[in-house]
Amino acid sequence: MGIRTNQTSYVFDAADELVGRRYPDGSRATFIYDSVENRVTMTESSGR
Repeated sequence: MGIRTNQTSYVFDAADELVGRRYPDGSRATFIYDSVENRVTMTESSGR
């Protein structure tokens, strides 16, 4: 049995834009930006 934490982790790109988020249940969110740094897409996936 592994150790579980209730911790959300964040991933940033070289321009310091949030490009990913991972939730404690293993699900994820991914973000895509256009050329002027507007978030244009958010995709969520289940960790199950």
